[in-house]
Amino acid sequence: MHNKGKNTKTPPPPFHSRAIAVSSATLLSAGVLNPTMFLLSFVSNKTLFASILELYSSNIITPSFPPALSSTIVSALSSSNGHLTSAAVNLISALTDMASVYDPEFDDDADFSPHIPATQSFIIDVLAPSIVSSLENISTTVRSLTEDELSTYTHPEGELYESDASSSSTTSSSGAAQKSSKSSSSNKNVKKTTKTRKGKGNFGADFEDEEWEREVKKELEKKKPTGGAPTARTYSAAEMKTIKAQSESRASTTSIFSAYLAHLSAISAIADTDCSIGNACLPSFGDPVLSLSLPPLLPHPLRKASFSTLVSLCSTIYELPPSSAVPLAATLTLTKNGSTPLPSPCYSASAVVDSIVSSPPPLSGNSFTLVFPVLKSALIGQKRSSLIADSALSILHLHAPSLPTCPPVHALRRQMTEAILSLLSHDRHKTFTDPTPSEALQSIFDTPTLSSPVSPAELSPLLNDQGALGRKAAQIASLLALSTVTSYQSLSSNPLVESRVFSLRYSSDPEISAAAEATYRSLRKPPSPDDPPPPPSKLLAIPLINLLTSSPSTPTALAAFTSLHPSTIPTVLSKLLATYVGAFPTKFPTDSKSSRNSKKSLEAQFLAPSNASGDASSSTLDNPALQSSRFGVMSAVCEVADFKPTPLLDSDHISFLTTFILSYALTDPFDSIRAKGVEAGRKLVKTFGSANLPYLLPLLEATLSTGTPPPPPPPHPPKNKIQ
Repeated sequence: MHNKGKNTKTPPPPFHSRAIAVSSATLLSAGVLNPTMFLLSFVSNKTLFASILELYSSNIITPSFPPALSSTIVSALSSSNGHLTSAAVNLISALTDMASVYDPEFDDDADFSPHIPATQSFIIDVLAPSIVSSLENISTTVRSLTEDELSTYTHPEGELYESDASSSSTTSSSGAAQKSSKSSSSNKNVKKTTKTRKGKGNFGADFEDEEWEREVKKELEKKKPTGGAPTARTYSAAEMKTIKAQSESRASTTSIFSAYLAHLSAISAIADTDCSIGNACLPSFGDPVLSLSLPPLLPHPLRKASFSTLVSLCSTIYELPPSSAVPLAATLTLTKNGSTPLPSPCYSASAVVDSIVSSPPPLSGNSFTLVFPVLKSALIGQKRSSLIADSALSILHLHAPSLPTCPPVHALRRQMTEAILSLLSHDRHKTFTDPTPSEALQSIFDTPTLSSPVSPAELSPLLNDQGALGRKAAQIASLLALSTVTSYQSLSSNPLVESRVFSLRYSSDPEISAAAEATYRSLRKPPSPDDPPPPPSKLLAIPLINLLTSSPSTPTALAAFTSLHPSTIPTVLSKLLATYVGAFPTKFPTDSKSSRNSKKSLEAQFLAPSNASGDASSSTLDNPALQSSRFGVMSAVCEVADFKPTPLLDSDHISFLTTFILSYALTDPFDSIRAKGVEAGRKLVKTFGSANLPYLLPLLEATLSTGTPPPPPPPHPPKNKIQ
């Protein structure tokens, strides 16, 4: 029953070498190259037969043969037959070596036989994506393996593997019977307490310790086997059935791991045979191989093979010395492909960055794609990674001009933007001087010669809480980057861009407002430098209201917007009050309010009947997000009520807002919202009180005397009379 070693013998090939030769001769005579027979010719050979070369040369340039050959190679890699796997790897190495003499960047196709460029195109464009697609399916299966399946795989063949759960259940059934005997025998190993002399010294204590140790040693000697060969365990029928099932599971896992390793060997064969072709395959191989190096539950041989393949891919960065391949692979694994900051210090990352800095020309697009996670990890995080971060920012700045002409670098623009904005969110950004993070960010978007416009996805980091809605440095840098984009691309029709720039024009910080003013002028483009910029679009009202909880300058910006477009006041007030109603909870965490202050009552008063939800079964507990929304609405009401130099509201609007403030803002359970409601009421009375005394005095007297506000106003405020 003891078979501690696995059966590592490769199964015999399901074919005979003589049969292969006969089949090959038949194919040659027919003038047809079968992909399977072509693959089998590499079982024991690593070079292309001269007799088949001419046939291969005429078939590889046809449209049907490359996909068929790729499918045959991938099927061989996925098989559990070691001979087929070896043949596939040998074939890949031979084809890569054949294509390595051709460089499409410097060579002329007319100087080479057509099958050589076709072979290189086959490897890069057909075979590499097929290998990656198959590898991703296998890696999904590998990640789905349970811990018990992995433990069974490493357990010796022919022996029963018992997991902790099964062993604990077996132990619990027999534990009760052995409990009494164990308790009596365990008393022998209990150290006896002895009374020792107190005061000076502790005579006798050391002797008792030595005596106790001797007793323990005697007990251990009794438990040792008397000698001879170990007794083989006898398994029951049920256990033998379990062993058989575990053997089948082990065989299945072995087959999966064999296919896994075969695909990695194929990738390494391409990378190790020719550096240029391996570099051209980096967009296909880079991320899948790196992701395979991260799972911690894989057995050590698989992790080692994954890391070795990653090192082979790193060695294809021909701009760097070969000695940087291992540090680069180690850093990529350490930072989980750039998702975590670099530790400080990080010697492997220092070696990689120093190698990049010491190579003056910019990296190729594929090379930059593989090293970018290291640069990103050096920039993110609160801690400064020595001088690596300075060099990483300089490298990004150096490669920014290649964005228009290099698609792989262009594809990383959003991630580059996020990395720099993450740096700007920490105070350590102030220590960067050449270039500054803001200069590096502008260079990423300074691409007037790029054929495609800046996409909304690439702009989104500049507009979210990392950029225009983030900290001061990130806000200014994002505004300058947007100004750079507007120099060659119109963004005036983008409401998200316009709303953020217009809002930051009214920031209390003079540096932010100055940068926003310059960006707004480049966005709206006044007729002459001395003229004021045109007003924003009327459609900007809703985006500004949505920003009330994100930017402290938005309430002032919204008031300025209504002064530029007075006809939008009814819409703005209606949307503000609807937002307040939507943020009013049905219950509060500490104190329950009267039904008059419920969400249902608010909707009934201020929303149209079609919008009122009146569902008593639904309940919303108050939370910080709802409180922030209500506070933003009341802040906007304050600014609209007291906007200088021209008051915006007429008597109908005053009536509407006053009733709302008295009924709900002043009864909000949170002090900050209630205080903002008091401030809004004071501004309304101060600005419009003298002109509306016949209405305001009875309203305030009735409220003070009865504690109840007057009947609610119409669902929507009337249209503004100011034109």
